[in-house]
Amino acid sequence: MKKENEEREYTFRPFDELTFTDGFMFYLAMQDEEICKGVIERLLGIKIKKIEYLNTEETMKVDYESKSIRLDVYTEADNKVYDVEVQTYKEDDIGKRLRYYQSVIDIDNLKHGQPYSKLKESIIIFIATRDLLKKGLSRYTFSNICHEDTNIELNDKTLKVIYNLKGDFNNLKLAEKELLEYMANGKSNNKFTDKIDGIVAELKKQEKWRREYMTWEMTMLQVQETARNEGIAQGAHDKAIESAQKMLAAGLPIEQICKFVDLPADEVKALQN
Repeated sequence: MKKENEEREYTFRPFDELTFTDGFMFYLAMQDEEICKGVIERLLGIKIKKIEYLNTEETMKVDYESKSIRLDVYTEADNKVYDVEVQTYKEDDIGKRLRYYQSVIDIDNLKHGQPYSKLKESIIIFIATRDLLKKGLSRYTFSNICHEDTNIELNDKTLKVIYNLKGDFNNLKLAEKELLEYMANGKSNNKFTDKIDGIVAELKKQEKWRREYMTWEMTMLQVQETARNEGIAQGAHDKAIESAQKMLAAGLPIEQICKFVDLPADEVKALQN
């Protein structure tokens, strides 16, 4: 269990050892329009005229009570919205995470009172350092299609692509393959990845980003600690429910069960019902 928890957490490396695949450096390097444009073009096999950055400094959420997210690279190009993320830690709920990201992007994208037809086409790209779906593919592409007839698409103009940097890239197009190989092993293999290497090297020379990285580390550590505490609390609550269910099955009265488990009487009654 300890090993699994460790895999879920961010691992921090010294600033001088960061590569393009580390979240903090990826965010910084992708602020270069040519790099951002080149990465999206190579991954999706498309040509982009111009990149426009959206909410690069904002934390996005649906409303004040909702879970907030900070997108790594959130851009618009040719009337399409792109979100590009690097995932360096284990993620068990990637499907639900993508679902939430999509909802936040759509709400951010559609102004109040506008018809749904104004929603722009959106593409979410996750580049993960491990196989999140555990099926051995190097690339997983998802769009909404009909189960009864897979030739029918919902046409909701959404696309989600998950890359596995542990995969075999030989079935991918050359430009896509070379970029992913570079992200997987850190070895430049063409002029474009040479350019990324150069930008990363320049960013490391700037004291401003070294200080920012320290702040980012502290923020991520706080996030980890909060998630860990929430997980412990949820585990204790689940255990209490399990114990209460067994006691109810054994015929113990609710008042007595409440003395043994840390649950309010109305919750135990709900379990009984």
